[in-house]
Amino acid sequence: MDNPLALRQIIAGYFLTYKGCGKDAQEIYLNCSNNEYPMVGGEHVSYDCPAFDSPWLQGAHGSGIVTLIVPISGKKLVLDFNKIERREA
Repeated sequence: MDNPLALRQIIAGYFLTYKGCGKDAQEIYLNCSNNEYPMVGGEHVSYDCPAFDSPWLQGAHGSGIVTLIVPISGKKLVLDFNKIERREA
């Protein structure tokens, strides 16, 4: 907690910045005056949540594409559920 925590006031609100003490620490930036996404290390934080995110199963939420990865061989199987033909019964 010895690291500086900077809160700057601007006309419309506040900016908050903080940087940890580790050698790889990145600056955390929060604009409290509007709806700007926070930044870590100069890059905006993404709130997009993956539907699947593990070493063997990956897929972005709503994409319809899932990648299966075999643990030992590392082979990949990509399943695209957007290309499945749908029929009414």
